[in-house]
Amino acid sequence: MAEKTIESLSKALGCVQQLRTSVCDVFRYLAEGNAEPCDDDAQRKHCCTGHLLDSYKWTEKVRDYASFASPVWSQNGVKRSQNLVVKKRRLQMQTSHCQPQQHVDAILNTIGRSFMDMGLLISRPCGANSAVVQVTLDRVLQAVITFKGLLIEWVMIRGYDEPMSTEDGRVDLWTPSDYHVFRKVSENAQAAMVHYYGPLHPEFSARSYLTWIHSYVNLFSAPCVKCGSRLQNAMPPTWRDFKSLQPYHEDCKS
Repeated sequence: MAEKTIESLSKALGCVQQLRTSVCDVFRYLAEGNAEPCDDDAQRKHCCTGHLLDSYKWTEKVRDYASFASPVWSQNGVKRSQNLVVKKRRLQMQTSHCQPQQHVDAILNTIGRSFMDMGLLISRPCGANSAVVQVTLDRVLQAVITFKGLLIEWVMIRGYDEPMSTEDGRVDLWTPSDYHVFRKVSENAQAAMVHYYGPLHPEFSARSYLTWIHSYVNLFSAPCVKCGSRLQNAMPPTWRDFKSLQPYHEDCKS
């Protein structure tokens, strides 16, 4: 069936090409006849009639081949994309950055209640859609986390005894810690912010990130999993694995 189809298509294309040639000859002949007057009108009419007759014959052949090829194509199993009605799937609009204030507060308070030694204080100095969460982790450290909806935008870690507000009473979002250990923890917390970024599942992302922050509750007591020491270069294990939450020194995590 496929060979007959190809052969029919080849014949049909050949007929179309010959028809095109014949039609072009007719129009060229008529143009030459109109441009140059001829005394022998009978001869000119005879030549024109012959060209028109040839064009008519080839037109009939093309129609016959087309009528034969049409049912063969309709029975062919090959489907063209234009014959299929495909419903395009609309991309889901991300709304994790734009959540109701009550919804965000409820989720964050629920996460905070799941850890007895971690407190959350929520404020909104920049509007209803932005939340600044002050995290107090036992007597180990403090953190300032900025949320837009449920997406984490910024984090800063400081020591437990360091101030978290500026002189005018506003929450200090930018001043780094005076202690080298907490500056290193801030760098790791910002890397974890990128790792746990999940706009499709913002609640799970926020919970996972705060759980990772909570793993620093044993910052000064847990030894490094790799080397077994609590101090390396006068620094405790400041890195926490993203999956296991186990402590590592900066030189031992690789």
